[in-house]
Parts: sequence; structure tokens; C-alpha cells
Amino acid sequence: MIRLTRFAFALLLAACLCATAALAQDQNSQTGQNNQAGGPRPGMRGGEMNITPQERVERMSRMLNLTDDQKTKLTGIFEQQQKQMQELRANTSISQEDKRAKMKENHQWTMAQVRGVLNAEQQQKLDKMEERMKERRDKGGAGAQGQPKQ
Repeated sequence: MIRLTRFAFALLLAACLCATAALAQDQNSQTGQNNQAGGPRPGMRGGEMNITPQERVERMSRMLNLTDDQKTKLTGIFEQQQKQMQELRANTSISQEDKRAKMKENHQWTMAQVRGVLNAEQQQKLDKMEERMKERRDKGGAGAQGQPKQ
């Protein structure tokens, strides 16, 4: 009886492990298909690569309590940034160093546009959010591009 219970448990555990592996493989293949179709969504760093301009605005809205007018304006700004970043990533005629510099320039331009849409209180909250993100990056020991600091 004990042997049968152990065997059943081992069989159940093996089935769970196989199912988990199959699910992970399926998710990886779906991600690969999405990347082949259009690659990661541009304009984002690190874990934010797959966020759309609309999702980015919704996230900001939850944190900053944006008005509908602000959401519309910010969506346009983030869509423009996304397009510029796509073009920059596709450009094979410039070096990685130049791309990074242009990406940084693009981010600074975007944030200036975003600040122009926000009121003073929202700008302060955004500054605090950016400071926390910078601290997390610095604490983690990785630079903005996810590479170790030197």
C-alpha cells in the first residue's frame, strides 16, 4: 500500500513537471513568434520591452491620476517615441554607442514632452517615481541597458 502511494505520488509529480515544462516551452515559442513578427516593442528598457504606449499611459494614469485629455496627449507622445525607437533599432548604419546616445536623447525629449502635459503635483510624483527607478537600477548593479556597471 505504501509502495503504491509513493508510486502514485511520483507519477503525479512527474506529470506536473512535464506539464510545467510543456507550458514554459509553449510560452517561449509564442514569445519567439511575436518577436519574429515585430520584435520587442521599442521605446522601453529591460522588463518594459513589451509594453504598448497605451499600457504605459494606463500605468502612469494609475500613479498620477491623469485626465482623459492628458492620456490622449501622452499616448501620442509615447507612440511617437516608439516609432523613433523602432527606426533607430532598425538602422544598421550607426554604431551601438551612437544608438545608445540617440536613445538617451530620445528619452530626454520624451520626458520633457511628458512633463509639459503634467501639472506641478504630477511632475513631482513623476520625479519621485524616476528617482525610485534609478535607485533600483543602481542598487541592482546594472546600468540602464541591463549591463553591469564598470
